[in-house]
Amino acid sequence: EERPASMVYPRNTIVASQADLPAVTVCAGLTPQGLPVGMELLGPRGAEESLLALAASLESARGPLPWPD
Repeated sequence: EERPASMVYPRNTIVASQADLPAVTVCAGLTPQGLPVGMELLGPRGAEESLLALAASLESARGPLPWPD
């Protein structure tokens, strides 16, 4: 039986989708090779505004990332 691509690749992001919860992904930093590392934040239903504010605060605290080579 073939599984849908959404069940194979985004293993961590499917939790929010299946639970019908708001989520936002922010860049948490870079690997030593310069690749971006994402972090998904989940919130309770109705908490979109707070979740986006948290994401903005985290990105602000992280600071700007260098442009890729």
